Amino acid sequence: MQEVPQAAHGDAHRIAKDRIIEVRDRIARLRRLEAELVRVVKTCDGQSDGQPCRVLHALADHQACEGEH
Repeated sequence: MQEVPQAAHGDAHRIAKDRIIEVRDRIARLRRLEAELVRVVKTCDGQSDGQPCRVLHALADHQACEGEH
């Protein structure tokens, strides 16, 4: 392996730790989105009963969501 200045090791470590935080944040947001999608899908049996589709409504209107994701 090539010699790398000591400062570069610290920079690489900091960058990697920052990326871990970003990845964990993305995972948390995706889990919230998953939970919201599961909730929305449970409100619909997939059959048309003459009412507007709740799933499409929720996907089109973020205010129909229960929380942030």
